[in-house]
This record gives sequence, C-alpha cells and structure tokens, in this order.
Amino acid sequence: IVSYRGTTVRFVASPTANTLRDVVGLSATLAYAVGDQGTILRYDGSNWTNVASPTTRNLRSLWADAAGNWLAAGDGGVILSNDGSGWIHETTHVTADLDGVWALADGEAYAVGNDGIVIHRTGGAWSVVPAFTASRLRGIWADKPRDWFVVGDGGEIWQERGAGWTAMVSPRTDNLHDVFGSDSAFVFTAGDADSV
Repeated sequence: IVSYRGTTVRFVASPTANTLRDVVGLSATLAYAVGDQGTILRYDGSNWTNVASPTTRNLRSLWADAAGNWLAAGDGGVILSNDGSGWIHETTHVTADLDGVWALADGEAYAVGNDGIVIHRTGGAWSVVPAFTASRLRGIWADKPRDWFVVGDGGEIWQERGAGWTAMVSPRTDNLHDVFGSDSAFVFTAGDADSV
C-alpha cells in the first residue's frame, strides 16, 4: 500500500496478499481498503489491519461520508454497509457483479455493474432500475440529489436528473472505469488507453 502525507510518498505494509481494489480515507487516522475474497483493511494512522468481513466475494468499490457511514460493493451483487458498528450485508436481490457504488447524505445510493445493472437505494431498501444499457457500468458519482453520473464500457456516460437516465455525448470509445467531480458542472472520468 502506498501512502502520501505532506511531501512524503512511502510504502505501508499490508496485512494481506489479496488484490486491493479501492480505498477511501476520511482523516489521517481513518481509512478503509477493500479487495478480493472479501478483504477489508482499516488504517489507524500508522498501520493497516484486517477487519472481519461478512463476505468472501471480491469487493470492488468503496464509499464513505464525513459522518462515518460506509458502503462497499462487489461480486455477486454484494453490498456491505458500516455505520461504525461493524460491516453487515444489505439485501440487494441481484447476483450481478457490482463495480461502483455511491451514496448521498440522505441515504440515497446507487450501485452499478455487469450487463448494465443499476440498483437504487431509497428508504433503506435496494431495488433494480429498469435497464437503459447492456454495457458494463463501472463508476458512479453524484454531489447532490437528482444529479448522478455513470460511466462504463465503450465510453458510455449517462446522467440522471430526476427524469430517468439519458446518454451523454462521449468523446471516447475506451472503457471508462471511474467518475468524480467537484460539482455537477466540473466532472472527470478516466479509463483505458490513458483516457481522461
């Protein structure tokens, strides 16, 4: 694991040999990383340690908010949540592999993945969104309600503003893996072949 603090980049020993796929830090003394075989690691400012995981499925995406709420998504439709009292399963009713997850402070969340699967959480329950693409969707992000962005294979970019998902014109045909912005008017996506 590589850490950056101030002006120093350094390696930090990892307690696992499993592939790690995502990491989120909330402070200099609190971060989690997730990866294959259900791996969950916690960082305390000095060391990474293994955390008990309720799944052995590969975990591919991680989200957190400043209040200390966490979501992890992965293979077989698995979604895990943690409100500070430990990681638990959430019921999703899907078996597709999930590549991306994002939530808002009000608890609304989306997760995306294989074959265009999109699931939506409102009121604490997940439901399947009617398919709008057959492509693999890999990343999702929003900064406020009714302003979501999803990216995926073939350069696909989709936006949801409260009236369903609509395709955006994409300048690339590379697979796009992640999306993030400072607000909905300033958004980046990155993917294969050095595409940004």
